[in-house]
Amino acid sequence: MITEFLSCLLGRWSNKDQAFSNPTRYAWILTSWDDVGEGRFLSKQWYHYMGENQPYREKINTFIETESGILLQNWNDDGTRNEKCDVTITFSEGKWLGNNLGTECIVRGATLRSEFQLQPGVLLTRDAGYINNKLIWGSLDYYHFGRLTQR
Repeated sequence: MITEFLSCLLGRWSNKDQAFSNPTRYAWILTSWDDVGEGRFLSKQWYHYMGENQPYREKINTFIETESGILLQNWNDDGTRNEKCDVTITFSEGKWLGNNLGTECIVRGATLRSEFQLQPGVLLTRDAGYINNKLIWGSLDYYHFGRLTQR
């Protein structure tokens, strides 16, 4: 199961088409997922104009197969686990679906609500931060990424 998921996920992605079709609403973002060895994977996101060397998000993740699907485990920069920001991944109707667990993942001072949909060549993501159920940062809309390279 994890092998099939990773074959869809690993590589470089861009939402250039979405950003160019509505530049006042969507920033041009690139994201990459790379196997860095020993069962660890580096996820990175950056604005096109800033360049890959200045990502706004960079994390090490691991994946564990569970009875219901896959658990994406998040790790802090100091190498400790951050269970509060883990993501459950299931496969349904031909696509992988991911949602963060619980409501205790805090990012930039707000509770993170994160989800994605993944199928070959298409990655949809939505990340938003809430305080008292009020949107503080992020988007209600999905960002639509197309694959640039596969790894």
